[in-house]
Amino acid sequence: PNRDKDSAEVRKQILREGVPIPTSTLARCLSKESDDMRLAMVLDVLKERSDESIPRHFMEVIKSTIASEKIRLTALRYLIADLDEANKPGLFDLAQAIEDGVVLAKVIEYFGSCPTLECDKYLVNKLQSTDGAVRSAAMHSLAVRKHHGVSPQAVDMLDDEDVHVRRSAVFAAGTLGIKDASDRLLHLAADDDRETCRASLNALRELDHPGAVRQAVFALHHAETQLAAMAYLADHGGPDQLEPLTTIAGKNRSTEVLTKVVAAISCWEADRKNRCRRSELHSAIARIQANSGVVLQWTMFGPLSSAGAKTVLDRLNGLVDSARPHHHTDSLRCVRGRQQTQ
Repeated sequence: PNRDKDSAEVRKQILREGVPIPTSTLARCLSKESDDMRLAMVLDVLKERSDESIPRHFMEVIKSTIASEKIRLTALRYLIADLDEANKPGLFDLAQAIEDGVVLAKVIEYFGSCPTLECDKYLVNKLQSTDGAVRSAAMHSLAVRKHHGVSPQAVDMLDDEDVHVRRSAVFAAGTLGIKDASDRLLHLAADDDRETCRASLNALRELDHPGAVRQAVFALHHAETQLAAMAYLADHGGPDQLEPLTTIAGKNRSTEVLTKVVAAISCWEADRKNRCRRSELHSAIARIQANSGVVLQWTMFGPLSSAGAKTVLDRLNGLVDSARPHHHTDSLRCVRGRQQTQ
């Protein structure tokens, strides 16, 4: 036991000090070590090498029933980072040698970014897994791979007991354009799980379904769902939802939020059916810009003649000079100052 401890400490010191070690020796360490920190050090050293045998060593760790989940996931991350097209089929073989669980779910998740890999049948079979992480990853990858044959399963999985599976099914419904999922998505757009709500609003927007305005307005109250709600309302809301949007713009000075709010109002302003309320919408955008001090919408025109430019500048000067003290006129004064120096 003492000899084993001494050997482990020596290996740790050698790795820490960067002593050159043959790849074959490091590979033997992977099979003998049980300490996560030392295994991670060995993996880190192997990651920096170009030996063609290294992917195989990573795969052995990933398949291990002894190594911890953390170490197996580290090996998988290193393997995928340098995996070329020629070795991707080997990853499919690896998946078939791993038990259902978090590690396999991560492998399956990667299949979504491998369009040339023939694994759709395998992924469809994994939708029946007893492990929620595996079912979720399989559905997500099939959606990314545009496997439309999975539509019926996606609708069914919107009611799965695992929230991660439901989220993946929602993503699939939007990505694959599954109209039959609309009614269930309307319900999930009001789900207490914020991520499910966000994904459902995005899916309904992709499906061009106009029936979730009420859910989107409610979702404006939560930071996690706010941007998705604004994007949905830009497409399917209108002037009747102006008040909740301007309220958010008054409380949240994030440029991302302000930009989304103004983009939504601009969409409504451009819609012919709202032409009788365009002045109201235009004024709302002006107030948001004035109160936030951020220029979010502008109109370009020109080139102008010298006389035309002078007319515009005179009007701008007049606006600045006549503005009441509580108005935000710094940006106008800045523009006037720049014009006068030109």
